[in-house]
Amino acid sequence: SAGMAGAAGTAGTAGMAGAAGTAGAAGSPVPDEHRPSGVTCPATRDPGTIDSICGEPQPDWACASDADCTEGTNGRCFGQVGGAGCMGTFCSYDQCAEDKDCPSGIPCQCRSNTSKGANVCMTGSNCQTDADCGEGGYCSPSGVSNCSMAWFCHTAQDTCIDSSDCTQGGNESECSFDGASQRWRCGPSTCLPVP
Repeated sequence: SAGMAGAAGTAGTAGMAGAAGTAGAAGSPVPDEHRPSGVTCPATRDPGTIDSICGEPQPDWACASDADCTEGTNGRCFGQVGGAGCMGTFCSYDQCAEDKDCPSGIPCQCRSNTSKGANVCMTGSNCQTDADCGEGGYCSPSGVSNCSMAWFCHTAQDTCIDSSDCTQGGNESECSFDGASQRWRCGPSTCLPVP
């Protein structure tokens, strides 16, 4: 599945579980990735990093160290590197530690163990757990655009469950939720370069 990238870092796959090939209560195939229950994210977070290309902190930067990031939970300072080198710094904060910290119906996605990213509320989602999708239903992650991700219920109208159900190597290689038709279908990768 596509990950979420941006100023908050990369969101991981914490809370995903399931075994392919088994059947749910309603007899539907179980997606490789789904959310049987909510998650509680780790409270600890690795220190931020100001890339070596940034050099000494400048007065107009948002932060010079993690200690400067005090406007949210687990604030971390990161260097922002662009095509012209260092573009300054930014503070990154955890948005949530569990689903109840997010707006109703929006799941909390924990950062991965190997990521310095933040825990984020997955806006745009239509489910937090499998139970939100009805008996035998499944709530799975889907790429939505530019490598971002949200969680959606599978429906009886789906034409795929996982990307392995799609033609590999072509324009129909990713199984993702289509907002227009409100179903999962095979299509091109949603991890597109940001213009």
